[in-house]
Amino acid sequence: MSLREVDLHITNKCCLNCSICCFNCNEDFLAEMSTTELINVIHQAKKAGASDIHFTGGEPLLREDLEELIRLSVFLDMEPRLLTNGMLLTESRARRLSSAGLQKIMISIDSPVASINDSIRGKGAFEGACKSIKIAKKMKWDIRINAVIHKITVSTFVDLICFSENLGVHRISAFYLSPIGRCRKHDELWLTPDDYMSFRFALEGDIQRLRQSERFQNMDIIVEPAYLLWDKGKSFDISDFGGCGGGCNNSFMKREYLLIKCNGDVYPCVMLHEMQGGLGNVLTHSLENILENDEAWSILKRDVTAFGCNDCSNLELCGGGCAGYSLLMSGDPALPDPRCNPGRLIPLCPIMKYNFNGDRFGGASDEVIIDKIDRLQ
Repeated sequence: MSLREVDLHITNKCCLNCSICCFNCNEDFLAEMSTTELINVIHQAKKAGASDIHFTGGEPLLREDLEELIRLSVFLDMEPRLLTNGMLLTESRARRLSSAGLQKIMISIDSPVASINDSIRGKGAFEGACKSIKIAKKMKWDIRINAVIHKITVSTFVDLICFSENLGVHRISAFYLSPIGRCRKHDELWLTPDDYMSFRFALEGDIQRLRQSERFQNMDIIVEPAYLLWDKGKSFDISDFGGCGGGCNNSFMKREYLLIKCNGDVYPCVMLHEMQGGLGNVLTHSLENILENDEAWSILKRDVTAFGCNDCSNLELCGGGCAGYSLLMSGDPALPDPRCNPGRLIPLCPIMKYNFNGDRFGGASDEVIIDKIDRLQ
């Protein structure tokens, strides 16, 4: 076991009230670790083997110590990435972040139609994101647009791909809306498995048409596949997947990813961040001890014999499905994944990634991005 990637959630405050926030920002008032405590966490993450660290929130630009945390990460030879809605990014702040060593940024836009985007993200979100993209381009940062797919945004995603390319952003990630955080109050937005598969199949054709233009041929378009047709299961190999996108059993064995909340609570996956107590708290237990605590991690070790999956032809791939979805939709992480549709659809790990560029599946976004050269230069 060797930790590879950490999502460090440094604040649960935000400058917007996004209606699909997975962390209930501005509602769940969590204590925030001090600069000294966060520095200690970063050192621990490096000692545990982490090479990638993502600063997220809430809105991480609300933290005045962000530059110091990024500078330390770079000094420790870790690769930092900033996840932001862009509202607070100014040219002067961007220069300070760049001087600290930041080179990668993810900016949230759900739709190229401002009214649609802002109806979900909050007033001014679209304008703020576009402004921050222009600033990020001046810094020559590696930019990726982050979109969430649900019933309101699904019809404009192809337009968002075109919009991104027109802005000079050649990487876009689409996340499948899951019932966590504030999304649990908006289950009407969730795409059913059949609806989501219809979106994915249609998207394949749309991207083939876009690729007839040279502008789109090398664009990274990353989605979360979420499901697989039943008869494809036996030929689908996830044994080499890293991160946490290879499913619960994979994550239990490898322990390459951690989510650390601003109050120090540690989780094996964003889908389980509402689990009481998580894996432990980094303010009272070292990351090394948390990573080695088999009892805490056992929430991912599904006992498929308890719910009759023994004879399933896709058991090796599914492993009982996502414990997070079981917790969120059935109230018990030990139950089988409620998304399973025997004979039709296999529920994949909801965090799994697929890049249309290179036809590549993986457990984390960076695992499916083949060309890591900054195409903006």
